[in-house]
Amino acid sequence: MVGFWQASARNALVVQRCVDCDDVRFPPLPICPRCWSEHQEWEATDPSGTVYSYVVYHRALAAAFADEIPYAIGRVKVAAGPIFTVRLNIPLDQIEIDMAVTASFRKMSEEISLLEFVKPT
Repeated sequence: MVGFWQASARNALVVQRCVDCDDVRFPPLPICPRCWSEHQEWEATDPSGTVYSYVVYHRALAAAFADEIPYAIGRVKVAAGPIFTVRLNIPLDQIEIDMAVTASFRKMSEEISLLEFVKPT
C-alpha cells in the first residue's frame, strides 16, 4: 500500500498491475489472484470514474469526521477497471448512480492525502 500513499501525496491515482499477466486491481495484493505472480507494480491511471453505488453515513465511523456528518461513501469504478470504496465529496442531493466523477485528494498532512471523488469541473 506504500506505493498508493506515495502517489496520493503527489495527487496521482494509481492501481496495482501484475507484471506477468497485466491484471489490474485495487486494493493491492502481494500476489496476483489471476496468475499467482509475485511481480506487481504501481501504475498511474486515468482519474475519471463512475459511481457504481453509494451510502450516506449519518454517524461518523471515525471521530475525526464527526463534524462532517452526513457524508457519502461510494463505490467508484475507474476507467482501468478496479472499483474504489471512497468518500464522495459531492452534495448529497446531487449524487446519482452512473454519474461521472474524478479523483481528488484531500491533504491531511505532509505525508498523507486522502483520495475522494468529486464532480468533474
